[in-house]
Amino acid sequence: MTVSTGGGELVGAAFDVILPPSFRFGVANSCDEVRQRVRAILNGGADFIKLMATGAVFTRGTKPGVSEFTEEQIRAAVEQASGYGTSVAAHAHGAEGIKRAVRAGVRSIEHGTLMDDEAIALMKQRGTWLVADIWNGDYTDSVGRMEKWPEDIMRKNTETTEVQRIGFRKGVAAGVKIAYGSDSGIYPHGMNAMQLPYIVKYGMTPGR
Repeated sequence: MTVSTGGGELVGAAFDVILPPSFRFGVANSCDEVRQRVRAILNGGADFIKLMATGAVFTRGTKPGVSEFTEEQIRAAVEQASGYGTSVAAHAHGAEGIKRAVRAGVRSIEHGTLMDDEAIALMKQRGTWLVADIWNGDYTDSVGRMEKWPEDIMRKNTETTEVQRIGFRKGVAAGVKIAYGSDSGIYPHGMNAMQLPYIVKYGMTPGR
């Protein structure tokens, strides 16, 4: 789920190109719309809800650090999903977006790139999972340069790669619950294990 023009939107089409409504089925801009979309998605057979709490690295025109859904809108998704016995995962790079999502009750934070000490402490307190992908920055840098990916994507990747790893190390040290993440699709499926040496390098051990 995403807000209009948000991190989960389809971008890049000419203004005179009309996409089918199904391509924007997950777009919601109010608490009522959020609840309606959650109901429809779960009634359609989904196991859980993922929403875009902030902008994204790979969505052109959005800024990873900028919050998109409000805390109240995220809470509406969490409450509606809870009624179905399931949970919400939040794509969140920016610290404020992370904190909004954690306070609203999401089960996991995907990326957690720009989380600050307050966000880390809040995740530890609430038992929120961190699902990071700290190898991806190197993949994007090397392949993106070779294939000449758009400049704004490459710039955002540079701005977020090392800071995400610093935050990951802090989260591990603070005792935040960590789930193995890949964001697979950014790179070809089957390369998921490339994250393993990175999560060890940045603080985890075989026992955690």
